Amino acid sequence: MVGRLDLRAKWCASILAGLSPLLCAATAAAQENWSIPGFDTVGGGIFVGYAFGAERGLDWGIEGFATHFTHDVGFCSQESRAGLGPLLRLSVLNVSRLAVTGALHGGGEAERSLMALDAELGGTIVYQNGGARGAIHTGLLAESLFWNLYSHQEWLLPSYSLGVGMRVQPTFGDVGFCAEGRPFRGARGRARLAGATAASAFDARSPDAARWTARARDECASVPAFLQLARELAELGAPTELVLRALAAAEEELGHTRAAAELASLFGGARLALNPPTHRFRPALSRKQALLRLARESWCDGYLNEGLAASIARAELSETRTREEADALRLIEREESGHAALALDVLRWSLKQAPDLVQSLRVPRETPVEHAASALLTRDALRALAHAQRRTARAQLAELRG
Repeated sequence: MVGRLDLRAKWCASILAGLSPLLCAATAAAQENWSIPGFDTVGGGIFVGYAFGAERGLDWGIEGFATHFTHDVGFCSQESRAGLGPLLRLSVLNVSRLAVTGALHGGGEAERSLMALDAELGGTIVYQNGGARGAIHTGLLAESLFWNLYSHQEWLLPSYSLGVGMRVQPTFGDVGFCAEGRPFRGARGRARLAGATAASAFDARSPDAARWTARARDECASVPAFLQLARELAELGAPTELVLRALAAAEEELGHTRAAAELASLFGGARLALNPPTHRFRPALSRKQALLRLARESWCDGYLNEGLAASIARAELSETRTREEADALRLIEREESGHAALALDVLRWSLKQAPDLVQSLRVPRETPVEHAASALLTRDALRALAHAQRRTARAQLAELRG
């Protein structure tokens, strides 16, 4: 009988996960970012500058790169990222000289997402006037968000250039944001947000409409996130109770989505429609890697994020001005607290399977407070709640580590 329940839970999780784009009653448009196994960031860019030396003129072109982080950093963490990887660049000088550069790049962020330095070392082949020449290449890049300033030097040629460029993705990963609650994550761990569309009559300038629109997007993304969790728990042979609780959490998040969308529509004066992130099953991992991913996401997205979402909703109850808001916040606070408890139970089960995974868990030094516009609370009040959640998390982490 237990085996039949496990199989039923697994099939239920798989079927509901496949249907998840329908649950928010809209067509999803977001696509999974392209990725290369072994690398945390894959991107490309364009650049334009001026070449100095024996040959002068406009230097422009395109480039592609991949970055592997030298140490693992949580998506919601404020820790700076560092890494290295391959780079391929095609550049043209004055429309008459083509250069192909292959290099290894490496560096890191001075401040998360805002400032990074990256160095390059490799080789360049220059094609001009029917011939080819080789050179040793070095480069230096200073990046802020998607924009950068660069310097390229070809050492066996009298040539160097300075200029500006733009990269998508940034060299060291997505610009960080932290969803309120459990975000839906793709194969490379990047969070996927739900979109929102509304009729032209919708008043997007209304603070109340903007607040509930942001919350509806977060809640909508949590629906496929919990379906994904249920399926992966079933595949790992977790207790049926955990699988069924994850499925129930997906249904609860759907209720949160509808409540938030109704309030956004009420305050905005027109109907709000949501576009959930496209659900694609993540590639199969070895059992140890799958347990590691499960433990980290249960800790960061489940215990930390869902716990903070419950705290925010609880604090907003004393600030709300309408009965409709109070009813929605009461529901969200109660059920998000249950989701945080589920995350802790999933984490405990994961650690029983692989006790050494506890070393991969960390409490962030600082939690980004990026939902001030979507909360009734002041930024200082949100920071205080985040600080309290980190303090609770440190005590829980000490208990898990024994």
